[in-house]
Amino acid sequence: MAGICAGLGAREAGADALVLERSSGCSGSTAVAAGHFYLGGGTAVQTACGFIDDAQALAAYLTAVSSAPDEEKIAAFAQGSAAHFDWLEAHGVPFDRSYYSAKAVVQPGRECLIWTGNERVWPFRDRTRPAPRGHKVAFDGVEGGGALALDGLAAHAKAIGVETVFDIKVDALVGAGDRIVGVRGRRFGEDRFYRASRGVVLAAGGFSQNAQMMAQYVPRFRETNIMAGPYDDGMAIRLGVAAGGATEHMDGFLLTSPIYPPEQLVKGILVNRDGRRFVAED
Repeated sequence: MAGICAGLGAREAGADALVLERSSGCSGSTAVAAGHFYLGGGTAVQTACGFIDDAQALAAYLTAVSSAPDEEKIAAFAQGSAAHFDWLEAHGVPFDRSYYSAKAVVQPGRECLIWTGNERVWPFRDRTRPAPRGHKVAFDGVEGGGALALDGLAAHAKAIGVETVFDIKVDALVGAGDRIVGVRGRRFGEDRFYRASRGVVLAAGGFSQNAQMMAQYVPRFRETNIMAGPYDDGMAIRLGVAAGGATEHMDGFLLTSPIYPPEQLVKGILVNRDGRRFVAED
């Protein structure tokens, strides 16, 4: 997703764009995702479904739920969020104008808008006006929406002249003085070199399949069997660091354990062994 969007952005800015993809097609974690985009600020779907939202409310919520909020980044995301939705739709990602009111991890049908965060949970509901912001791609089912979105973007990229080479592993950057001027990739046992006159964007996933990086950055989970793409070996991160790039939040980790009993059964409160309420049950 990051790679194809970078290619689209470069091409629309007037540059020639070439995407070098390690797998045999559009893949990555996006391809196995449900297809939820967290967007707000008054998207076309929010407006069509009767929900009021604005950039200030979105930014206030994101700031409230972040342990170390980057206010400048949050403000930029919030201000451009509704336009971000329009951009996705204009570039081939389909969304219905519909709302799913029940509680679920993923909508079972094509319904678009859903509550995916803690907007209605105390204390966040008291800090800013709540609004649903999960936008699911128009797709029946709980798996495949991410792949549908990726395919739509890739088709648009191809139509406007973004070139793609599949089955190639980029494993080195080529420098000249203080500039990166290209990359080296290996394809079917052969080294290939590509010159980049305008710049190189590295967008190749995380490092869950790299035992050394797991031990270095998240040692508690180094022996955990992580569900991730086979190419999440941290190569892009290592190349970026080698070129002088800085890393941030490398000790962060995302684990989910969705336990969703039927909504009508969720009637009580949850307490820990000290008899204290410790989680917002809704």
